[in-house]
Amino acid sequence: MYYRKIAVVILSVVTCFELAGCGGNGGSGNIAPIRDKVAVQPFETLSSSQRTIELKCVAAEFGSPCESVVTSVSHSGNSYTVNFSGIYVSPNPCVAIVVPVIATVSLGNLGPGNYKLNFIVNGVWNTLGLAVSNTSIVLSGSDTSWVNYTNPVLTRVPSNTLWGWVSYGGTGMDTVVSSLLDSLKMAGAAPTTLADGYYYYFAVKSGRIVSTYPFATPMASTVYFAYSYSGPFAAVSKIANRHLLKYPSTMFMNIYDADGNRFPGVLETVSS
Repeated sequence: MYYRKIAVVILSVVTCFELAGCGGNGGSGNIAPIRDKVAVQPFETLSSSQRTIELKCVAAEFGSPCESVVTSVSHSGNSYTVNFSGIYVSPNPCVAIVVPVIATVSLGNLGPGNYKLNFIVNGVWNTLGLAVSNTSIVLSGSDTSWVNYTNPVLTRVPSNTLWGWVSYGGTGMDTVVSSLLDSLKMAGAAPTTLADGYYYYFAVKSGRIVSTYPFATPMASTVYFAYSYSGPFAAVSKIANRHLLKYPSTMFMNIYDADGNRFPGVLETVSS
């Protein structure tokens, strides 16, 4: 399951890059109307320099790798308007898999305050509110004719947060995982309790991380962790790599921080 889903994602990405006109800005394909309600979800890109607030907009749950959403964004003061012109359909053949058709809309580095979001879908205006604070990003308003929202309350990842998971199996691996976590603590990572909520990259319940990426647990046992850490991420990567190289077939792990660093692979997200 773990490897098969990764292969599907890689295949769809490669197909889009190899086929001319797969994106919405080239080729001679058609632009079709949006056929489903656009599901809007706020998230935040993590960076050591400047975080940005973005909207993940699913225009079709069941689409093709050669479909992409055509959008444009404008703003005046605290009001942002996103125009969904339609779904671009490439004239080139595409791999026969079903994937969601998603547009990512960047709102930039928004300070605390209240914002108005206008979505134009098939010529129809739909309006939601966006409240930004130092600890949360919240979409508000009623579902409209062409827009709804998922996970409207986003809890922001605090600065100096280090989190991740270790999935493992085999005799004696409990001790190995404990050694890994002890090594992180010796490097300066301190246990921390995060507020309950949905963080996009993980979720927290009763002060504990309860979910990461849906297929990130391929082995018998999984430990989730969160620490406060202000040291260099290179030290974390060195510790993780040392343990992973010793047990390559009995341990998987991913570790991330609030500056967007990760070991190894890409930054994962969760749907709820």
